Amino acid sequence: MSLQTEGAGTLVWFRPEIMRGIGLTTLTSFIIAAYWSSFASMAQMWDLSSYRHGFIIPVICLFMLWRQAPAFVIEPWQGSLVGIVALTLCVWVWMIARATFVQALEHIAITCMLSAAVCAVAGIAAYRVVAFPFLFFAFALPIGSSVVPTLMQVTADASVFGLHVFGVPVFRQGMLLTLPEGVFEVAEVCSGFGYLNAGLALGVLVAHEMFISWPRRAVYVSIVAAAFVLTNGLRAFIVMAVASATDMRVLAGKDHVIFGWALFLLVMIALYFVAERFSDRRPKHAA
Repeated sequence: MSLQTEGAGTLVWFRPEIMRGIGLTTLTSFIIAAYWSSFASMAQMWDLSSYRHGFIIPVICLFMLWRQAPAFVIEPWQGSLVGIVALTLCVWVWMIARATFVQALEHIAITCMLSAAVCAVAGIAAYRVVAFPFLFFAFALPIGSSVVPTLMQVTADASVFGLHVFGVPVFRQGMLLTLPEGVFEVAEVCSGFGYLNAGLALGVLVAHEMFISWPRRAVYVSIVAAAFVLTNGLRAFIVMAVASATDMRVLAGKDHVIFGWALFLLVMIALYFVAERFSDRRPKHAA
């Protein structure tokens, strides 16, 4: 009797569902181990203030993969020629980026490589089940800094506009704004790039969870992006106005950083309730 039980327990490990789960874990672990130096260099850049949300992105991806596991393991693995071609292309791009020291392209290549490898081995149908967690990992990429000058300009414009509306005298010279009680500079760290990065990641996640319709998802993410660009302008205006009005005693030091992220949290909560209000995933009740 005990021998039969042991044999049955052993056979459980060879069930297709279990093997597919083990296969996905092994495959992704192999890619990460093989290209560890590239993943490590990506993670090192998360220490920069604009990319610190990168630390939480892998955790979210792993949670979503765990949640999708039951649906994924019942899909038969059929392999995909498209995935094989994509994986080959990713490897070549990685090699070129590595040889030419283009780190951003190197990070993009390894991120796409994870998706391509799963698609190549499991097939398109199985990959679709776990596509979002793998694609969402793209928000961990430390890229996009080319938009910083534009964001700085928008922040400065919004700050000057707000100050004029409230009758606060301001003299602008480029990114330097002179107020009665002090001079403020809209530096790169004030551009709102970190706001936009973290906000877009959360916005895409909320859109995926709250909406089925792709047009609704696109509209919501666009609203999130615009909201955080404007929120950063509002943050900069409030900091300048309050600091100037209090002889640089309030919001002139580290407290303005705390205020900034508190404002970010409030806006994100408000945007979440907007998504919940217009969600098309909610059950429809009969009249």
